[in-house]
Amino acid sequence: MSKSMHTPGPWKVGDFGLILADANPCKDAIVAQAEGLNKEENARLIAAAPVLLEALKGMIEAGHLGVKLNVRKSEHYSWMNAEACARKAVLQAEGG
Repeated sequence: MSKSMHTPGPWKVGDFGLILADANPCKDAIVAQAEGLNKEENARLIAAAPVLLEALKGMIEAGHLGVKLNVRKSEHYSWMNAEACARKAVLQAEGG
């Protein structure tokens, strides 16, 4: 996985659906603007992106280290599927 080149997190939700950087050197810079019927919900999801990306990277790394996580297994969704989805999301987020 490559080094992320996006605006550093954390991000926060501002007024009017704006997503703002919440850390220096980009503090309060506009990262994105959510629009549409669910503007506030979309803004919260977008603002969580840096944290979600780091969580996915941590999950993948934990799998490589052989750490057993308490993941429910079902007929259609196993740890391997979860890791594959995490890898796909990380690649998408990092432009891969």
